[in-house]
Amino acid sequence: MQAERKRGAVGFTVVSLGLLGSRPATRFLAVEEARTIGGDPGVLAKDVLDAVRPFEPDLLVSGPASMLERLYAAAGGDHVALEGLVKVSSRSYFLREALVISPESTTTTVPTSTTLPAP
Repeated sequence: MQAERKRGAVGFTVVSLGLLGSRPATRFLAVEEARTIGGDPGVLAKDVLDAVRPFEPDLLVSGPASMLERLYAAAGGDHVALEGLVKVSSRSYFLREALVISPESTTTTVPTSTTLPAP
């Protein structure tokens, strides 16, 4: 785990997500970009990630079953974009949106008619 965290020095940090759905699991994400919106304007995304860093998993993720299923199904190398409400004091992350994009394709696992380009 410490080796994974040291990767932060090369342009990303690792965050562990405890998925609280029907199949509890822990997933690890390499975070390349994070930002906060609303709430306290003095709190940066880096501050949030630093506050939960001592815990394992870092964040406890809940939300609609369809969004959690996308995270269960994500494969190594997939690009993941998450949006939701974080409550730092309880490490809670309630998903509002979860997109998973496979680098091999130009479509997303989101069940819509929208096609997203691969990053």
